[in-house]
Amino acid sequence: HPSLLPRHRGPCPVFWSLYWREDATGVSVHRIVDRSIDTGEVLAQSVFPVGDLVAVKELDATLFVEGVGLLL
Repeated sequence: HPSLLPRHRGPCPVFWSLYWREDATGVSVHRIVDRSIDTGEVLAQSVFPVGDLVAVKELDATLFVEGVGLLL
C-alpha cells in the first residue's frame, strides 16, 4: 500500500500525502484479513521523503518500486 499505514488508508493515498504537504510518506506491506480497507497487520514499512515538486505520477511510481523491494 503506498502510504505509511494506518495513515491514508483506502484509495488515492499518494494524492493525499501530496495534498497535505507531508515531509515523508512510504510503503506498507500488510495482511489482508477481511473486507475492511487496509486494516490488516503491517508486516513491513519503508519511509520515503517527499520533495516540494513531486507529482502524483512520479511519487506513485517510486513507491511502487519501493514496495516491490519490500515484498522481495
